[in-house]
Amino acid sequence: MKRSLLALLALCAVSSTGFAQTYTYGEWLYTVNGNGEATLVGITPNGVLACKSEPTGFAVPEYLGVYPLKTIGPNAFSALIGEGNWEGISFTGVTRVEADAFKWVSVKNLEFWSETLSIEDAAFRSCYALQSISAANVTKIGAYAFSEGYSFRGFTDLNTGEQGPIPSTVTSIGARAFWDCDSLPLVVAIPSGVTSIQALTFASSAVQRCIIPDTVTSIDYNAFADMATGPTGKDGALLFKGCPPAGPFSLAGTIYRLSGATGWSNSFGGVPVKIFLETATAIGMSPALGGFKFSWRESGGLFPVNVERATSPGGPWTAVSPNNTNGEFTDLAPPSGSAFYRAKSAVP
Repeated sequence: MKRSLLALLALCAVSSTGFAQTYTYGEWLYTVNGNGEATLVGITPNGVLACKSEPTGFAVPEYLGVYPLKTIGPNAFSALIGEGNWEGISFTGVTRVEADAFKWVSVKNLEFWSETLSIEDAAFRSCYALQSISAANVTKIGAYAFSEGYSFRGFTDLNTGEQGPIPSTVTSIGARAFWDCDSLPLVVAIPSGVTSIQALTFASSAVQRCIIPDTVTSIDYNAFADMATGPTGKDGALLFKGCPPAGPFSLAGTIYRLSGATGWSNSFGGVPVKIFLETATAIGMSPALGGFKFSWRESGGLFPVNVERATSPGGPWTAVSPNNTNGEFTDLAPPSGSAFYRAKSAVP
């Protein structure tokens, strides 16, 4: 019995940092909290070699020893910095990713198979190669979480398969969360559970238009101070679905509001306010090579519209160009006889 206990301790105990004992399971270093849950804190040198032998990606065990892995600790993957490029890393059961957990790690895609996921401050900061995260019920995106994520495009919801820059389940977004994210889409909708927008959330990113839900009551003064401009040099635009926030903020552009949104005047903090037209007005239709070119007056900056077509003025209407932000559409396969077109708001 004594020999078995000593052998077990030799296998598991690696070091002690503060009050947390560090253990090893294969190539993974971990601690255990009072609830019997494991936190991944590092990778052994042999583990780095094992990861390098799987350049297309690898899966982290759901259990480390007998303990369920729930948290990725600070700098947990720092041993992989400069050690290779991975297509993907997957996790099962992880509900929390802590500060700098993946900082500078070169991985394109991450999968988190768990009921919820909280992304803490700077968790994926400077992950230049990271393109997407697949997860279900992401609740928090911390400050600087994806900053300098030049390749980051957004999330895939593992429950619905929907793709987008910010999951609809998020209720908190930190300052500069998407700073320097050059691959984000032109238009971003803030989830309806978010109540405040922090400083420079999309600073120096590709985002030019934001849709603000009626749950937002507070916006930092410089939240949109560094919003990107479009290819035609147009300034940023915001679309509010509810009342104005408590105080003014900086914006080089225009505020739009839904027709039913109350409490607005013609300007807000020196920024012009316009009513968002949910059906865009056609301004021209002309013959084009192999079809017809249809354009419309901007209903609210470059917020997306669904271009629809019908063979009679009363419909039925069929979408021929969903989520269009170009201000024009060329129908290369128009129906014979008459055709009618309209642009309807695609704002969620």
